[in-house]
Amino acid sequence: SDVSLFPVFTNPVDWEQRITALSANSYGLEANSGLSFNKVSLFLSYAYNKSLLKKGKNYSFPSSQDFRHSASFNFSFHPKENTGWNFTWNFHSGGPYTFPNELFMDEEGRPVLSFSQRNGQRYKSYHSANISYRKRSVFSALKLDLELGIRNLYNRKNPIFVYLGNSEEGSAAYQFSALPIHP
Repeated sequence: SDVSLFPVFTNPVDWEQRITALSANSYGLEANSGLSFNKVSLFLSYAYNKSLLKKGKNYSFPSSQDFRHSASFNFSFHPKENTGWNFTWNFHSGGPYTFPNELFMDEEGRPVLSFSQRNGQRYKSYHSANISYRKRSVFSALKLDLELGIRNLYNRKNPIFVYLGNSEEGSAAYQFSALPIHP
């Protein structure tokens, strides 16, 4: 690889001076509750999280792990000893990302992107529902588990990342989503 692509490391004498050190503050709260009776189990979880990175005394921004709210629900039903149905629903608020707020041309006609605040935007919230069926078979010392499931039951287009692209009207933001409803 060409080390000139990474000018921070081209001079082995002062490379440490070119690294920016950040400090971080993270805190949160988590609550869980569950109960089981007969052949049914229920579990509910919620978490609040705040994670900020700081540069100097006056500049802070959300870290990439700053998902403020997360919740999950799990329902399990086991009609027989070695069989079971499981339903889960998961949610988390959108994570932060950095996106340009302006595109302009420099004096030489090259495009330049301008950014407002680091991690100043947030993805749409993520949520999905999943269902599965599990059957365990025992053959003397061998245990075989068969699990069939469907993920993302209501086929929500959960965001993975956002990118800048071109459209007929000019530059536009596009959301990339993955994993539609699938087995």
